[in-house]
Amino acid sequence: MGLKRKINSDGVVDSNSVIFHFLLPSLFAAAFSAIMQAIGNTAASYSGATITGTTSVLTYNNLVQPGRTCSQQAGYQIIGWLISIGIGAGAGIIIGLLYRCINDQE
Repeated sequence: MGLKRKINSDGVVDSNSVIFHFLLPSLFAAAFSAIMQAIGNTAASYSGATITGTTSVLTYNNLVQPGRTCSQQAGYQIIGWLISIGIGAGAGIIIGLLYRCINDQE
């Protein structure tokens, strides 16, 4: 792929691609979660038997803050994804700069 060749043009820099192992899967998960939230399809219920034979019921409610619609909450979820990507990229830049400062440059 052209992007990996460009990243690795000065030697192997990215052998386990962040783009394909973290960024795209998290984008798909965030988008799917936001779509499910936007259509109001987040309530779930699970019932199962315990070891003692009694039945337990676990119910999840919609995760919408008061004063928000389901669509607005979906937007907040996408914004949360963008913030987490930004924090990860910022931390990566800081760690990369520290690595460059600590190690010898040839």
